[in-house]
Amino acid sequence: MAGHRLLEPSTLSKMKPPLEPRREPDNRNVVEPRRIGAVENGRSLTAFATAPALSSAQSQLQGILCEQHRLSHYANEGKTYLNHHLCIHMAGMTPAYWYQNGRKHRTVLKPGGSHLASAGRPTAPGGCKGSLDLLVIELAPEMFTRVLQEEAPPVVELRDQACVRDMQIFSIGMALQMEISTGCPSGRLYSELLGASLTAYLARHYCVRPAKVGELKAVMPGSRLRRTIDYIEANLSRDLRLDEMADNVQMSPYTFGQLFRRSTGLTPHQYLLRARIREAKRLLREGRSHIADISLQLGFSDQSHFTRVFHKLTGVTPKQFALNC
Repeated sequence: MAGHRLLEPSTLSKMKPPLEPRREPDNRNVVEPRRIGAVENGRSLTAFATAPALSSAQSQLQGILCEQHRLSHYANEGKTYLNHHLCIHMAGMTPAYWYQNGRKHRTVLKPGGSHLASAGRPTAPGGCKGSLDLLVIELAPEMFTRVLQEEAPPVVELRDQACVRDMQIFSIGMALQMEISTGCPSGRLYSELLGASLTAYLARHYCVRPAKVGELKAVMPGSRLRRTIDYIEANLSRDLRLDEMADNVQMSPYTFGQLFRRSTGLTPHQYLLRARIREAKRLLREGRSHIADISLQLGFSDQSHFTRVFHKLTGVTPKQFALNC
């Protein structure tokens, strides 16, 4: 360029960058991600000292927090968890021990086994002598009231149990773990439906005073079903939440999810995805919008997620569909 002299490489190598004043890191606006909390020996702390390998904290699920931990030689001196606490052992055969009434008990943790602890109640001291992989799910006590409303137990207290082998708990836990591990691309509705199912199941089977909640055999009244479908169609681009969909038809989240599935054969999340794909096909036929724009317009986390869902429901990719229009 005229008027500018380029420096030779040898000159550049001899130049030193100007010293800048040392700046202390500004942590005033840094928000620490939410962690599962506990109290031990009168001291507040996180339930596990190490950072989780996976966490649902960024998804901001209401009333539920999931963490996956890989631990080695873990010891618990008798923590009291701040919220209801569910640990699912995911991999390996791990020797474990705990103390009860002054006696030491031993067991071997196996994949699929769960441990439940009620909020505010001290757990038995114990630990593991080897490595273990845990999925930890924390449920706030108010989660039961919000999900079940008038059908919630008057006092929510879980029966503390170790080494429970319950395939329903395990399958819901694995679905949550899979969603978290992929960055929760399905949005909060899917995870909140899983959380509501887990809450209702624990309320029926693992509360000191079990809730009288069963599988509903009725269907959703026609007017409320139409109102729900209209609400979904009008909000395809939004990250819909279970509570707001239930509030729209004056139902508890659990009852809403059960009746909607019985009425349509689909969960609210499955119906939402199919409604989005129907609208995506219309937009692709018009040919006015790029695939990336359509994916964002219809509330998908990214184009890759949109393509996966589109292919799963139609058998072709959005690009193939557009070419055949």
